[in-house]
Amino acid sequence: MSWVLDHTGRVAYKASWTDSVGIDAALEDAVTLREKKVKGEMANEFYRETVGIRLTRPEGPGLLGGERAFEDSRLVAERRAKATAS
Repeated sequence: MSWVLDHTGRVAYKASWTDSVGIDAALEDAVTLREKKVKGEMANEFYRETVGIRLTRPEGPGLLGGERAFEDSRLVAERRAKATAS
């Protein structure tokens, strides 16, 4: 889970998966909003909700880590298959 809080403690970004592009955009928005308010410019924040996409490996769903994570996931799947077959 990733969170970005603005200078007031308000949640500016919350995601169930860390996404650097989304975090960068939220930080930029939070800084821009703060700068505009300090200058007395009109600026209003609003709530939005989106669904993001993460591409997975063709070898299986949810395998997004490096080679070590992929190998660990493969070994766990093999052990489960053997335990089920026994």
